[in-house]
Amino acid sequence: MGIGDVSNRRQRLSQVLLTYYTGYIPWTSIRCNSQYLEVTVDEREVLQRFGNRLRELRKAAGYSQEGFAVACGIDRSYMGQIERAEVNITLRNQYRVAKQLGITISELLNGVG
Repeated sequence: MGIGDVSNRRQRLSQVLLTYYTGYIPWTSIRCNSQYLEVTVDEREVLQRFGNRLRELRKAAGYSQEGFAVACGIDRSYMGQIERAEVNITLRNQYRVAKQLGITISELLNGVG
């Protein structure tokens, strides 16, 4: 048994324990108020399209991810999770993002759903 095997076993054990204790299964669930919800493939695609749309608009406005997060009053790591489709953005945060970009929420969601 090599070092890589031990590392892979530890990583798998961590995932199993995480799933057992929290119900979280990586890449199939999203976090919502400290609880994990199942996400269908269609929902994952919508989250990915929204994340891509947000990244595109942010870059077009000339913001770095960190600078944009600060301007919106959103945590930098949360902004990254939104863009990577790891979390479901709240309506309040959609409003903050749209306001900072100078667009409406409808324009922000254009082409997403």
